[in-house]
Amino acid sequence: MKLISYQRVSSRKQNETGDSLNEQRQAIETYCKLYGHEIVYSAYDVASGKSRKSRPAFEECIEMLEHGIAEGIICFDLSRISRSLADLSKMIEKYFTKDLTLISVKE
Repeated sequence: MKLISYQRVSSRKQNETGDSLNEQRQAIETYCKLYGHEIVYSAYDVASGKSRKSRPAFEECIEMLEHGIAEGIICFDLSRISRSLADLSKMIEKYFTKDLTLISVKE
């Protein structure tokens, strides 16, 4: 499956002390190799997960899905997509219920 890899940290400090962008990317790449998926694009944001408006790379990923460039998005953890369960639920319903896939390595 052709996937877009998406990573996010809330701050530069989290990138140094938490699940860094590099650690997220490595886990995603390992998962894709294990299950035979192809990463066609990789994107990341250093921004809060509270709002999609502050995450231009994520918006770019959604646009790429809408144009058929990939079959889904893979992330390290669903909290990298959204911190709000209500927002995450709306996104899943809007984008990932028919032909598109959302994969979380951790969940």
